Order: sequence, then C-alpha cells, then structure tokens
Amino acid sequence: VAGDSDHQHVGTADERELRQSLNKAYWVVAKDRVDYQKDVDMKKELTDAFNRIKDQTGVSSLQELLGAYLTEEEANFKTYQLINKLNAELDAQESAKTATVEEIASIEQRLTIF
Repeated sequence: VAGDSDHQHVGTADERELRQSLNKAYWVVAKDRVDYQKDVDMKKELTDAFNRIKDQTGVSSLQELLGAYLTEEEANFKTYQLINKLNAELDAQESAKTATVEEIASIEQRLTIF
C-alpha cells in the first residue's frame, strides 16, 4: 500500500509536469498565432499603402518607386547644397557690406574733422 502512495505521488508529479509543459506549449502557440496575425496585418497595410502610392504616382513596381525616390532625393540634396552655398555667399556679402558701411562712416568722420 505504501508503494501505491509513492506511485500516485509520482503520477501526480508527472501529471503536473505534463500540464506545465502543455500550458507552456499553448502559450507559445498562442504567441505565434498573434505574431503571425501581426505579420499578416502589416503585409496588408503595406500592400494597401503601396497600392495608394501606385494610384497617385503611376509607378508600377517597387524598383520604379525606389528609382524615382532616389532621383528626387538626389535633386533635394543638390538643392540643399545650393542653398548652403548661397547662404555662405550671402553671409560674405553681408560682411562686405558691413565693412563698407564702416569704411564709409570712417571716411565721413575724417572728412568732418577737416
């Protein structure tokens, strides 16, 4: 009879371990299902967004869209560089103007002394 009690205890421990393993497996599968659904939803969202882009721009493929994007990005960068160059020239002109105004003021001051 004492052996039956040990056997029941071992059986109960095995059942508990099996339940814990099944519970972990259930949650792993549930998480995988949620992750899969997120992936499906993201793919649909991206597909819908690309279809809207295609409708509005007339592009027909991601390669075409990427090419157009890179062309525009290059043009934007050239514009940015030009703006920086013009700003530097403007700063130089402002400095030259300030120096000229100061020189004129100095000359005027010397002329009023005489």
